[in-house]
Amino acid sequence: MVRGDRLSHEGFPTMSVVIPTYNRRYVLTRTLDLLTCQSRIPDEVVIVDQSEASEEREAIRKHCQMLTESGAIQVRYSYYERPRVYEARNVGARVANGHVILYLDDDILPDKRLVEWHARNYRDSSVDAVVGYIRQAHETEVFVDRLDVDLDPAAIAYRFIPKEKKRRTVCYCAAGNFSVRRSVLYSVGGWNELIVTYGDKEMGIHLCRHGHRIVYEPRARLVHLQVPRGGTRLSDRSAPWSPVQRAFSIMYTACRHLSGWDIVRFGLWRAARHTVLLKRNALDPGGWWSESVGLVRGVVKALYYADKARENYLADLFR
Repeated sequence: MVRGDRLSHEGFPTMSVVIPTYNRRYVLTRTLDLLTCQSRIPDEVVIVDQSEASEEREAIRKHCQMLTESGAIQVRYSYYERPRVYEARNVGARVANGHVILYLDDDILPDKRLVEWHARNYRDSSVDAVVGYIRQAHETEVFVDRLDVDLDPAAIAYRFIPKEKKRRTVCYCAAGNFSVRRSVLYSVGGWNELIVTYGDKEMGIHLCRHGHRIVYEPRARLVHLQVPRGGTRLSDRSAPWSPVQRAFSIMYTACRHLSGWDIVRFGLWRAARHTVLLKRNALDPGGWWSESVGLVRGVVKALYYADKARENYLADLFR
């Protein structure tokens, strides 16, 4: 495998890549191999493994060890038992040593200069966080079998067709391609561990309300493969989220940051879409009933916690 030419780190902040993973050894190992081909090799990669099978975890740990011992890239392995993505991101932040933390998904095809373009933005002291460009696999010209294709970087040939080419200041984040100064992440208390989804929206709003600048950088780009197995998508039956957790997370985020009719439009409606209105419930009356009960319980719980929420709900995690 051809390794990336190492760009001089002079003038760049130290970069820690954090990748939470859940039951995706087969694609995570390929993602790690691709990161060895970056024009600017990250100073370290932190894997927060939440996989259930011990054989899966051991295979991931051995691959991380192999890459470290080969000198291709420094990979640190950490196991976290609870399959909670925002908790895993906080674990990764506490383990990481870099001045900047770059969060990536485990099923991606990164552009060769992905890490470099994130790092370049932090030469500007006014930049506190960077959102890169994510193109979903079904939107690209990447015609590959997402599970079985040989992802040797030398063999990858694809084109990005960005929807937006202009670098600008934004108030959102997409944590599949998102970096933030570690000190800034600590100052806002990290990722909200009360919820299991919509945490990206929560983090973007939280950073902006605290006066931190987020920059969209279209040249820091990747393809998200959307691998069907593993992960924690809300519509996936195998995802370890109950209807209560799904409804609560969406409604809680809406109650904290919206008001009036917007809470119904973006909170209650989306909570229903991810519970009672899932297509799978049309053929499963029993499932529809449990999802309905979960929706009601989740909404009531969200209304209570949103009213009681403190501004720095996770600050004690980083003390």
